Amino acid sequence: MYKTLLYTTAFLLQSAFCLKILIVNPYFALSHMRFMGRVADVLTEAGHQVVELRQVLNAELLGQKFSNSRRVITVEADPTVTAMNDQLINPGGIYPKLWEMEATPTGMIELFSYLGGMFSAQCRAVITNSSVLQELKYEHFDVGINEGFDFCGFGIFEAIGLKKVIATSTTIMYDHQAQMLGVPTAPSYVPGGMSPTMDRMSFFERLANSLGTMVGSYAFAGCVDQTTAVFRQRFGKEFPSMQELFSRSALMITNSHHLVDFPHPLISKVVEVGGLGIKKDPSPLPSTWNSILNRKRRTVLISFGSVIKAADMPMQMKRSIVDTARNMPEVQFIWKYEGDDILHAPENLLLSKWTPQSQLLRDSRISLFVTHGGLASCYEASYSGTPMVIVPLFADQPRNAMMMRRHGVAAEFSKKDLGNAKKLTETIRKALRDQSLDANAKRLSTHLQSAPFSPQELLVRNVEFVGKFGRLAELEPYGRRLSFIEYFLVDWQKAQ
Repeated sequence: MYKTLLYTTAFLLQSAFCLKILIVNPYFALSHMRFMGRVADVLTEAGHQVVELRQVLNAELLGQKFSNSRRVITVEADPTVTAMNDQLINPGGIYPKLWEMEATPTGMIELFSYLGGMFSAQCRAVITNSSVLQELKYEHFDVGINEGFDFCGFGIFEAIGLKKVIATSTTIMYDHQAQMLGVPTAPSYVPGGMSPTMDRMSFFERLANSLGTMVGSYAFAGCVDQTTAVFRQRFGKEFPSMQELFSRSALMITNSHHLVDFPHPLISKVVEVGGLGIKKDPSPLPSTWNSILNRKRRTVLISFGSVIKAADMPMQMKRSIVDTARNMPEVQFIWKYEGDDILHAPENLLLSKWTPQSQLLRDSRISLFVTHGGLASCYEASYSGTPMVIVPLFADQPRNAMMMRRHGVAAEFSKKDLGNAKKLTETIRKALRDQSLDANAKRLSTHLQSAPFSPQELLVRNVEFVGKFGRLAELEPYGRRLSFIEYFLVDWQKAQ
């Protein structure tokens, strides 16, 4: 009887404030899907009713589960989108080219323009499906959450009359997002979203950072405009632009963390939840992996993420990694590699199409992590206190590499040199010998573990606040409505 009373009381307390939340999760990249899935899980665990709208852009990802949402509405990939995705990932496509393409804002214009076409094509398939919109409208959601990368969700919320909207970012807040929200950008000391610079810059670095910020914003603006055109074609020319709908968001929740990122200006409606979903006590390693980590005194984990396949890298780069392992027989190497074409790997190099990365990094027997520098991987290494060698490939990864170098927890290695086994061997050996890397990594981990508020708590409390009060005009910076002349006081200077 007593236990029944306790369970009933707990249920009533949990259900006293239950929001009905719609989360739009585009299925196009694992890191983005995982982050939005974690958002869904954390809110579900807090007692809220979460419905996940999955817009499928990459059908290969459909079989993978990234959240425990009790209800999922799936919109299958439009045939046009499927064909575009095949061209993106197949040999000769943009993704394989990224192994050698320049990782600068200008070099990314082709990629983001192409993704914008995919997003808008799938968005058209969703909003022309009247049954989906009717089903969503009938649900009467309290809050809508959409990532500010594929802007379709903001238009969907407007179309179904959902006004309490939260924007998210799987990465740090990109420059175009900051500008739309009225967050001050400071290119004189804050590296742009795709900028390969530190916060202390030379004259030419500040110039390049400023230009890169503008180019990056231009590239993303093209994607957003394509989505706006889709909604206006469906609902009329008076439909608000995606930029306007994004700027009306009650909050912006980013995957940044003030203890990791470069210091930067913020406004009150931006909440940082970097490291969301990383467990303090991960499940134990399977016995197979446990025995692998016992083979050598030191083990190096190599993984270049899930978007760009290691199997697609040029053959010279593959040979270089194999030769690097051969040059260091005293070290065990684990390489996440999706192909079957490496036939003569040395005994100390384990090739695996999948690795339990988070669990491996939490194991003290992993001495070094060679990574592409995706933000999720950087957080997993930072929370676990694992030193890194970062080989940035594209997008925000050059910035992430600099961010981790600033903390003294990582060395950077150019992808242009990835085909040079001698340089790669020297870099890994130096990183393994560098005690300061290990000490700094442990220090950063301690800071993150001791943060006064967890990312989960920040997410839940802020979403619940929006559920109660919606968008607050008091949090809107008037600065985003000023002209260039007014914002930078050009008129005042002329008056002198």
